[in-house]
Formats: sequence, structure tokens, C-alpha cells
Amino acid sequence: MQLPRDFHSVLLEYTREGYRVLALAWRPLHSPFTRVLRLPRDRVERQLRFLGLLVMENRLKPESARVINILRRANIRPVMVTGMLK
Repeated sequence: MQLPRDFHSVLLEYTREGYRVLALAWRPLHSPFTRVLRLPRDRVERQLRFLGLLVMENRLKPESARVINILRRANIRPVMVTGMLK
């Protein structure tokens, strides 16, 4: 797949800002959908055309701080799982 030159820097910028990012790509599949579902993933994901990045923001809800404080007072330690690896 041919990626834009700045792909990695743009991706890094959005993820550092806390956005969720999905890369979108496509290619025509010349088999019936039911057959494509049985193909190995690495075979389906070949020769893709990069379409762009889908950038999503997932803000904390206004009541989140209050709920976290309630949990802490109940001796429950809230843990945020973000999927970020460092």
C-alpha cells in the first residue's frame, strides 16, 4: 500500500493529542462476499489503496469526575484503559 510521506507524523500527532485514529483503505474484491469472508486476512488485505485517516474524539462526560470521586470514596480504584503503549 502506498502511504503519503507524512503518514507517520500525522498519525503520531493525532494519537499524542488523545484522538482515536483508524486508517481506511480499500480494493475491489472479485469474489462473492460469502467466499471473501473465508479468505485469510493477509490475502484480503493485499494491494490496498489508502483512503485516509478517520480521526475521532472521545471526550470525558461531564459527570465522569463526580463518579470517579464516588468510586474512590468507596475504596474502589478507577483505572482508565486507553490502549496507549509507552
